[in-house]
This record gives sequence, C-alpha cells and structure tokens, in this order.
Amino acid sequence: MKFLDQLIPIRSSIFKPEAYTWMQTNHFSSPGISFKASVAKIPWLGSSFTGFIAGLWFGDRLIRFTTYNGSELRELQISKENVEIILEKKTVLLHAIAHRDHATSLASPILGLMDGRIEESMTSKIDLKLYNLPDKRIIFEGRGRNLALEVAGNISEIVL
Repeated sequence: MKFLDQLIPIRSSIFKPEAYTWMQTNHFSSPGISFKASVAKIPWLGSSFTGFIAGLWFGDRLIRFTTYNGSELRELQISKENVEIILEKKTVLLHAIAHRDHATSLASPILGLMDGRIEESMTSKIDLKLYNLPDKRIIFEGRGRNLALEVAGNISEIVL
C-alpha cells in the first residue's frame, strides 16, 4: 500500500499554505546582487501562522530576514499593481516594492499531482532599499528586473 493511500482522508491544505507571495531576482544593475522573499500563511499543528523568509545578497554578504531569527514583518501590502514588504532585523530595515507585470498560469502540485494552477510573472520589477537603522543611512538601493513573482490564495490572510 502506498504511503499517501494510508493518509486518506486528507486535505491538500495540509501540504500547502492558504496564501502566499514569493519573489526572486538576480538581475540588478551591478553584478553579484540577488534577492528572494516569501511570506505565507503556513498550516502548523492544526493551526496556522504567517511566516516569512527573505535574503538580500550584495557585497559578498547575505542579509537574512526570517520568522525564526528575530526579524519582524512590519508591513505587507498587496494590490493589483504592487507587492510591498517591509522587514526589520536588529540594525537593518529592508523596504521592497515589487511592481507586478503580466502573469502566466502554471501548473502546481496538489497531493503530488500537477492539478493546481498558479499565476507567475517573470517580467516584474522590484525596488529595494536597505537601511542602517541607527543612523537611517541607505546601505543599498537598487532596482531588479526579471523578477519572478507569485501571489496566490486568500491574500487577505497575510496582508498587514
């Protein structure tokens, strides 16, 4: 008997977030800069929580913002035009505004089968600013292109 057959009855929401946004690009005007961020309503032990993970790689340095390292999600706003995220960690604050572009419908997994659909753009742009909090100085500022961007599910569950 297959493992998944032993889990019936089961709902696909156990394996996927109810709502999420995900974005990633390596295309900035200077080489060696990458950005990735995801915010999701994550099912956990019969409940759920809003979790996030983001990273900005620049100047041979990775700055991580995560639910589990003491970072805070200060803002998440999602509209038809933009996804805006503000993340804070100790002495730095990251402000990201992703400008949504045309999305294509892609297959996505549900219980191991590619029966779901998601909308993903590969031509969005993003404006990033990283601030040093003690003196409010901008450490990094840049615009990324060819941003892969997904927004899915009941987004009212994750916006702040």
